[in-house]
Formats: sequence, structure tokens, C-alpha cells
Amino acid sequence: MAGEHESGWDPAEVDGQLTTLGDDAPHWVLGDPDRAVRSDPDRAVRSDPDRTEQAPAHATRVAEPPAPFGWTDGLTESEGPRFWDRVVAVEQARNARHARTGTIVLFEVVGFGAAVDRWGSTLALQLFVELSRVLSRGMRDSDHLARIAPARFAVLLTETDEILAINYVDRIKEACQRELDPASNGMRVVVGWASPKVGRSLAEAYEMAESRLVEALAREA
Repeated sequence: MAGEHESGWDPAEVDGQLTTLGDDAPHWVLGDPDRAVRSDPDRAVRSDPDRTEQAPAHATRVAEPPAPFGWTDGLTESEGPRFWDRVVAVEQARNARHARTGTIVLFEVVGFGAAVDRWGSTLALQLFVELSRVLSRGMRDSDHLARIAPARFAVLLTETDEILAINYVDRIKEACQRELDPASNGMRVVVGWASPKVGRSLAEAYEMAESRLVEALAREA
């Protein structure tokens, strides 16, 4: 959705703001994962030994991205929470009819505030958008990705049990580590996933995936 979000973000302006950064922008902002020259976030600190590390002058204290709403998430161009509710209901009916299963995978983005402190709000937001693309690149055409909360993405892997889903989860975690460099940028994903038990619903699988996600978040706290 174009236009300014209730939180004050205006995704339509992001690309224009980024063009002024040139080589001072992190490699992922420029949309080229093979870019040889990366920004050195500690360069300014090292050039002045008496200077303590602090957020860039353009940083805005934003705790999390804007909340998604509606059928499509205009920020990440993934599906929105209303689509998610509908597709889960449709897939649940299909699974019951054909005795099939699926897996719910939840990705919680941790460290958005740390990325804002380091890069500023515009670049942190762009990193968040790039993260959503990493999630979508690992899916099949039959799977579904939606942003359902400010820092949470949900994936429905159709006709996939939670054992088979491990391959997808491991692939995504490796891609996030490789392409988004959480150690430097401060942002990472934490994962929880589950399939319904025999005769149970995807809604119950979501609750189990969320419970596992909460446990994983607690271990990383």
C-alpha cells in the first residue's frame, strides 16, 4: 500500500532517501549481495579514538517496523494478516478433505532497534525489507508468506510435515546469516515451527509454533 503508514513510515520515500548515501550505505541497501566494497560501521569511531560509539545523527528511535494490515503488506510486498487468516482457513479445509498436512513456520525479527541505532531508521527499514525477500526466496510456489505483526512473518508450507520443514528452516537461517550479517547489523531471525497432529487443525499448529518461538526467544534473551 502506497502512502504513509500510521506509524510515520513512508515506504515510497525509502528508495529516494537511499540514493543520497552512495558508498556509505551497507552492501544490502544497494541491492547487490556480491558488492565487493562494504561500509565499515566502525570507521568513524576508529578515526577518532576519543569518540565513543553512538547512533548516527540521522537515527530515529523506532522500536519496531510499522504494523501490517489488510490483505497485502505494502512495506515488504508480502501478503498481509487478512490474507494469512484466509489462506490458513482454506488450506485447513483442503487438508481435512484430502488427509494432508502442512507446517506453520514463524520468524520473529529481533534487533530492529539495534539496527536503527547503528544505521538510522531508513537503512534499518531497508534491511528489514531485504530480510523479507530472503524468507520468500526459500519458498516453493505452493507456499505462502505473510507479515502478520510488526516483527513477525508467518509461512505456510503446504503438504509438508515439521520434519521435512527442517530443510527449509535451516536454509533460511543460513541465508539470513550469510546475506544480512547479523553480527554487524544487529538484526536476526528466531524461528518456531509445527505441524498439526493427526486430526488437528493448522490453528493448533500455529499455537504450538508460537510456543516454540517464545521458548527460542527466551533462550536468546
